[in-house]
Amino acid sequence: MKHPDEIEQAAAQWLARDDAGELDEQGQAALERWLQQDTAHRVAWLRLRAAWRQADGMRGLAAAPSAGLPRVADSGAYGSPRGLLGSGWRRQAVGGGVALALCATLVWSLLPSPAPAPTPGQFATAVGVRQAITLADGSRITLNTRTRARAQVDERQRTVWLEDGEAFFDVAKDRSRPFVVHAGAQRITVMGTKFSVRLTGSQTQVTVLEGRVRVEPEDSSAAQTQAVVVSTRESAVTGADSLLVVQRTPQQVSDALAWRAGRLAFDQRTLADIAAELNRYNATQLVVHEDVAEMRLSGSFDAVNVDGFVRLLSEGYGIVVRREGPDVHLSR
Repeated sequence: MKHPDEIEQAAAQWLARDDAGELDEQGQAALERWLQQDTAHRVAWLRLRAAWRQADGMRGLAAAPSAGLPRVADSGAYGSPRGLLGSGWRRQAVGGGVALALCATLVWSLLPSPAPAPTPGQFATAVGVRQAITLADGSRITLNTRTRARAQVDERQRTVWLEDGEAFFDVAKDRSRPFVVHAGAQRITVMGTKFSVRLTGSQTQVTVLEGRVRVEPEDSSAAQTQAVVVSTRESAVTGADSLLVVQRTPQQVSDALAWRAGRLAFDQRTLADIAAELNRYNATQLVVHEDVAEMRLSGSFDAVNVDGFVRLLSEGYGIVVRREGPDVHLSR
């Protein structure tokens, strides 16, 4: 499977050629063949095309500012609104590989610079929100959606309790004070490394981006009592009485941590699984009916743009969409 960035670039180039009227009958046939090669191709094409259409509306607004709104002054090196939205801007942007469909993701990912947090500290994020925290020792934590955590950092210890949700840790090295994360029934100990921890019910998942961590049960009488070391590009999944360590490819690790940039990446995952992930980030909840639950998709999606994902399913795959209050039902 191609890297998502390569697919985005190819889709952007096809879209730029189509908009410029450069696709004759043979070109349209070639585009259709490319779309049929992989579901990820069609996902990228539909997402960029939707953003392309939205951009037309943005250009119209820029061309006719509403009365009473203040004018925007020249923004120096970044250019004026005219420079951003003027003639030919769309093709230049897409031809250069700019993923317009991720504009909402960009807004979501523009977090304020991490500020030192009080110690001890309690932290919590709402639906669809992330929070970046810098602890007193210089370690950095990024909390994902719907996450609760506590931290205690002093001269004797560096300890975090992940009470619910998911967090990414970039731990400052300090041989005199191991960094310990308590998550469910597991204790994760490190000296200095980068890793994520996700707590869902009784299951804890640890994914290591860089370095090594030691995972062991809090209760020495548990059925799984032996500590395991999880290294770079490995994941450990623990249950009430089990532990499994799996080697991951660089792409799989990148996909698992894509939430840090406001994206969710999937490779041949079922629609039911994808919907469950999106539901973590949105007030609008997807209800997947059995007749489409096993449908498999690949691609990278904006975590908080559930409406865009629903449009993609409707326009690209013929999924029937029915809205009932905060729920969106998906079926054939």
